[in-house]
Amino acid sequence: MMDPYSASAEFYDVTSRELWARKRPLIMSGLRGATGTLVDIGAGTGLGTLALAETFPSAPIVAIEPSVGMRIALATRVAMTGIEVSVVDGCVPGVELPPRIGGALCCGVLGHLSASERVSLWTVLAARMDVGAPVVVELMDETAPPAFTLRIAHTRVGAMEYEVWSTPSDHGWTLRYRVLSAGRCLRELDVPMRWDRIDASVLAAEAVGFRCRRIAPDVHVLTRSAGVPG
Repeated sequence: MMDPYSASAEFYDVTSRELWARKRPLIMSGLRGATGTLVDIGAGTGLGTLALAETFPSAPIVAIEPSVGMRIALATRVAMTGIEVSVVDGCVPGVELPPRIGGALCCGVLGHLSASERVSLWTVLAARMDVGAPVVVELMDETAPPAFTLRIAHTRVGAMEYEVWSTPSDHGWTLRYRVLSAGRCLRELDVPMRWDRIDASVLAAEAVGFRCRRIAPDVHVLTRSAGVPG
């Protein structure tokens, strides 16, 4: 299976930590009231997983990540911070989930799945979640890289500058990672990224068994509704 994230894993924390710091309060607010086991679906390097562990310090947490490169960073973060997290290698919807789930995080994942895979995921979650249990979903349908080349991230670490550029493609976009020093490009990496754009209406139609509430551009809270067998 193609793993674009392993190619870019070394850049992920460097170029996204400021974004995560800004969006963390909003995303965690969507999980308010969650109890029991929490699941981070597509945990990446663990920025969201760490937020879960710090916000819900007594909750069992399962972090699922299929990319080996991202999972190395995730496991390292878990080990270095001492948070109690079970790191699982697997892809949704096929990976075995906990039998009961009190809340879930699903950031930047759904566009990587086919329509049938997304429906299967919601079916599995609905069967394992209690009424009222929340799932925070980040769609990237409104703020995803636009249909022209654009620099979407830039940061400096030590003497190095890191840039991320996005160029649209037929099946998503291509991300270009650049490492610079004193204005000179030392390294450049192009990573094709498949992504199917999904808007709120598609999410609401596919997520049978959940009520959908938009709390910000790209961010929705799905709440397990009554009347669906669990």
